[in-house]
Amino acid sequence: MKTRTRLGALPSIGSPLHPLTIIHYPLNEGPRLIRDWVAHGAAARKEQNVPVPLKVRDLLEFATVRGAENAALQKKIGTLTPGKEADIVIIRAEDINTMPLTNAVGIIVSYANAGNVDSVFIAGNVRTRAPS
Repeated sequence: MKTRTRLGALPSIGSPLHPLTIIHYPLNEGPRLIRDWVAHGAAARKEQNVPVPLKVRDLLEFATVRGAENAALQKKIGTLTPGKEADIVIIRAEDINTMPLTNAVGIIVSYANAGNVDSVFIAGNVRTRAPS
Protein backbone atom coordinates (compact mmCIF):
# COMPACT_ATOMS: atom_id res chain seq x y z
CA MET A 1 0.00 0.00 0.00
CA LYS A 2 2.72 2.46 0.93
CA THR A 3 4.51 1.94 -2.40
CA ARG A 4 1.33 2.55 -4.38
CA THR A 5 0.49 5.58 -2.24
CA ARG A 6 4.00 6.96 -2.64
CA LEU A 7 3.65 6.59 -6.42
CA GLY A 8 0.27 8.34 -6.32
CA ALA A 9 -1.85 5.38 -7.41
CA LEU A 10 -4.28 3.30 -5.42
CA PRO A 11 -6.06 0.29 -6.89
CA SER A 12 -9.80 -0.02 -7.32
CA ILE A 13 -12.10 -2.94 -7.96
CA GLY A 14 -15.26 -2.92 -10.04
CA SER A 15 -17.08 0.13 -11.23
CA PRO A 16 -18.98 2.66 -9.16
CA LEU A 17 -21.28 3.12 -12.16
CA HIS A 18 -23.14 -0.16 -11.57
CA PRO A 19 -24.07 -1.08 -7.98
CA LEU A 20 -23.77 -4.86 -8.37
CA THR A 21 -20.42 -4.86 -10.18
CA ILE A 22 -18.44 -5.28 -6.98
CA ILE A 23 -20.40 -8.22 -5.60
CA HIS A 24 -20.68 -10.66 -8.50
CA TYR A 25 -17.78 -12.57 -6.97
CA PRO A 26 -15.88 -12.31 -3.70
CA LEU A 27 -13.66 -9.25 -3.87
CA ASN A 28 -10.65 -11.01 -2.46
CA GLU A 29 -10.24 -13.73 -5.10
CA GLY A 30 -8.06 -11.97 -7.67
CA PRO A 31 -6.18 -9.23 -5.83
CA ARG A 32 -5.43 -11.25 -2.70
CA LEU A 33 -4.38 -14.32 -4.64
CA ILE A 34 -1.93 -12.32 -6.74
CA ARG A 35 -0.64 -10.35 -3.75
CA ASP A 36 -0.17 -13.52 -1.68
CA TRP A 37 1.57 -15.25 -4.59
CA VAL A 38 3.98 -12.31 -5.01
CA ALA A 39 4.58 -12.14 -1.23
CA HIS A 40 5.23 -15.90 -1.05
CA GLY A 41 7.74 -15.73 -3.91
CA ALA A 42 9.53 -12.75 -2.36
CA ALA A 43 9.71 -14.49 1.03
CA ALA A 44 11.00 -17.71 -0.57
CA ARG A 45 13.76 -15.71 -2.31
CA LYS A 46 14.54 -14.05 1.04
CA GLU A 47 14.00 -10.58 -0.39
CA GLN A 48 14.18 -7.53 1.87
CA ASN A 49 10.86 -5.83 1.02
CA VAL A 50 8.25 -8.58 1.11
CA PRO A 51 4.79 -7.14 0.25
CA VAL A 52 2.35 -6.86 3.13
CA PRO A 53 -0.78 -8.98 2.58
CA LEU A 54 -3.93 -7.03 1.82
CA LYS A 55 -6.56 -6.71 4.54
CA VAL A 56 -10.25 -7.15 3.81
CA ARG A 57 -10.88 -3.51 4.77
CA ASP A 58 -8.37 -2.47 2.04
CA LEU A 59 -10.36 -4.44 -0.53
CA LEU A 60 -13.65 -2.87 0.55
CA GLU A 61 -12.01 0.55 0.25
CA PHE A 62 -10.76 -0.29 -3.26
CA ALA A 63 -14.33 -1.18 -4.27
CA THR A 64 -15.92 1.95 -2.82
CA VAL A 65 -13.78 5.02 -2.12
CA ARG A 66 -11.00 4.24 -4.61
CA GLY A 67 -13.45 3.14 -7.31
CA ALA A 68 -15.18 6.52 -7.06
CA GLU A 69 -11.83 8.35 -7.12
CA ASN A 70 -10.58 6.45 -10.15
CA ALA A 71 -13.83 7.31 -11.98
CA ALA A 72 -13.43 10.97 -10.90
CA LEU A 73 -16.76 10.73 -9.02
CA GLN A 74 -15.47 11.07 -5.45
CA LYS A 75 -17.42 14.32 -4.88
CA LYS A 76 -20.65 12.50 -5.75
CA ILE A 77 -20.27 8.87 -4.56
CA GLY A 78 -17.89 6.48 -2.79
CA THR A 79 -18.67 7.24 0.86
CA LEU A 80 -21.81 7.77 2.91
CA THR A 81 -21.38 11.49 3.51
CA PRO A 82 -23.98 14.27 3.79
CA GLY A 83 -24.38 15.91 0.38
CA LYS A 84 -23.32 12.83 -1.60
CA GLU A 85 -25.65 10.42 -3.35
CA ALA A 86 -26.50 7.55 -1.04
CA ASP A 87 -25.69 4.42 -3.07
CA ILE A 88 -26.18 1.49 -0.72
CA VAL A 89 -26.31 -2.28 -1.17
CA ILE A 90 -27.94 -4.11 1.74
CA ILE A 91 -26.66 -7.66 2.11
CA ARG A 92 -28.56 -10.35 4.00
CA ALA A 93 -26.45 -11.64 6.89
CA GLU A 94 -28.59 -14.69 7.67
CA ASP A 95 -27.74 -16.62 4.49
CA ILE A 96 -25.60 -19.73 4.93
CA ASN A 97 -22.55 -18.25 3.16
CA THR A 98 -22.53 -15.17 5.40
CA MET A 99 -22.78 -16.96 8.75
CA PRO A 100 -21.56 -16.66 11.38
CA LEU A 101 -21.39 -12.89 11.06
CA THR A 102 -18.34 -12.29 13.24
CA ASN A 103 -16.68 -9.71 10.98
CA ALA A 104 -19.07 -7.80 8.68
CA VAL A 105 -16.37 -6.42 6.36
CA GLY A 106 -14.64 -9.80 6.13
CA ILE A 107 -17.91 -11.56 5.29
CA ILE A 108 -18.84 -9.01 2.61
CA VAL A 109 -15.41 -9.11 0.98
CA SER A 110 -14.75 -12.83 1.27
CA TYR A 111 -18.10 -14.59 1.03
CA ALA A 112 -21.04 -12.40 -0.03
CA ASN A 113 -22.24 -12.51 -3.63
CA ALA A 114 -25.09 -11.09 -5.73
CA GLY A 115 -27.43 -13.74 -4.32
CA ASN A 116 -27.07 -12.17 -0.86
CA VAL A 117 -28.34 -8.76 -1.98
CA ASP A 118 -31.53 -7.75 -0.18
CA SER A 119 -31.94 -4.18 -1.43
CA VAL A 120 -30.18 -1.62 -3.62
CA PHE A 121 -30.52 2.13 -3.19
CA ILE A 122 -29.18 4.51 -5.84
CA ALA A 123 -29.00 8.19 -4.89
CA GLY A 124 -31.19 7.32 -1.91
CA ASN A 125 -33.96 5.77 -4.04
CA VAL A 126 -34.96 2.10 -3.89
CA ARG A 127 -33.95 0.33 -7.11
CA THR A 128 -34.24 -3.30 -6.05
CA ARG A 129 -35.79 -4.88 -3.00
CA ALA A 130 -36.03 -8.57 -2.24
CA PRO A 131 -39.58 -9.85 -1.67
CA SER A 132 -40.53 -10.16 2.00
